Amino acid sequence: MNQQINLPDEHLSYSQYLKRLTKTCHLRHYDYQVIGYELFENIQMNFPIYKININSKGKHKICLVAGVHGYEVAGPLSILSLLEKGSFKEWSDTSFTIFPIINPTSFDLKQRLDDDNRDLNACYKTTLASENYQEIKFFYKEIKNQHFDLFLSLHEDFDEDRFYTYAFEDEELPLYRNLIKFLQHKVDIIPDGQIYGNKIRNGLVINSHDHSLEDYATSSGLAKYSLATETPMKLALKERVELNYLIINFLNQQLTEINSKADH
Repeated sequence: MNQQINLPDEHLSYSQYLKRLTKTCHLRHYDYQVIGYELFENIQMNFPIYKININSKGKHKICLVAGVHGYEVAGPLSILSLLEKGSFKEWSDTSFTIFPIINPTSFDLKQRLDDDNRDLNACYKTTLASENYQEIKFFYKEIKNQHFDLFLSLHEDFDEDRFYTYAFEDEELPLYRNLIKFLQHKVDIIPDGQIYGNKIRNGLVINSHDHSLEDYATSSGLAKYSLATETPMKLALKERVELNYLIINFLNQQLTEINSKADH
């Protein structure tokens, strides 16, 4: 992995992160907007939650989500780095809908759960009806009438030094297997076995129906392909950010090839 990146500080506060995010969006003319506010009760401050749209006329659509768990900083920092570098603009065939940090209070606290100790990786009837999951309700409102080619949620596994991903399908989809094949010489992959009670085969956990955002994406028909990548947190931050770049770039290439074949 040798992609040259501008690596943000992993200890950025949410305020510092937003300062860089909004400055970059303004300078590069990205379409960005606040979709809602979450109250950080300990300090009685409202934290804005942002959505970014890039290349609205792209031939295929990717929904990119990060910052669901606050201590998993590589996802949000990857998005910030790619925005600053202009990579999303370079992928002009793809329309990106980006949620850089879903869970701002947990990002500020650098912990898994939000300031009320709730896991926001939950999108189902109960959470959407609850006032305690405002962040997920804001997110749902933005995506409920959309259809994406790919839903990609960037996660990290605190205990792992090997890569794996959650994937969702009704039939065996080559895109997921191609991703693992592509990554095999770039990062160690968890082989066949069990992880957190789920069967894993060559880095893929298939159809773990746990009401996560990525589970919702396919069960609701929101996206044809849905992945939650788990980069190993035992790798250096720079390596995790580079890995996210490679994953996004590869999946974008795969979608371009798939859609090109469909056009013919």
